[in-house]
Amino acid sequence: MNQEIPQGMTDRPSALYFSVSKTKLAVMSVFSWGIYELYWFYKNWKLVKERTGRDIRPFWRAVFAPFYCHALFKSVKQAADSHGILSGISPGWLTAAYIAIIVTHRLPDPIWLISVLSFLPLLPVQGAINEVNSKVTLEYELNDHFSWKNMVVIMLGGIALILCLIGIFVPE
Repeated sequence: MNQEIPQGMTDRPSALYFSVSKTKLAVMSVFSWGIYELYWFYKNWKLVKERTGRDIRPFWRAVFAPFYCHALFKSVKQAADSHGILSGISPGWLTAAYIAIIVTHRLPDPIWLISVLSFLPLLPVQGAINEVNSKVTLEYELNDHFSWKNMVVIMLGGIALILCLIGIFVPE
């Protein structure tokens, strides 16, 4: 069975990184209290491993994201640059911002709420990822819909967030 592959089909790989809309990344990050960011890092590292064959452990790179985020951000920047995409990503500054924001969870009320914004440094990276994937992927599809599981996370996380805000700002 020798099927002919249409010209140009073999030079367009599958997605290089995890495609998700920046809106979904932000919403899911806030309402999952950062757990979605671990998923985001895991999915990206898993695709890097599959594409490069490197002996890396995506799960552990996600768990220890502050130690590995610079390498991922740098990889995305290099991919964007190699495909002629002006991403404006600065891996060093984005890493510093990501770490600075996530460590605020140790600060007193209400300052620790800044940590909920830990998705912000990921947004320019995700923008570059989406551009790269749309350029190199034959059947590019942006994950921008919210499944029923996403909606459950949003509802439960929203309730937890409201209760936290009440506990912080409403006097006893």
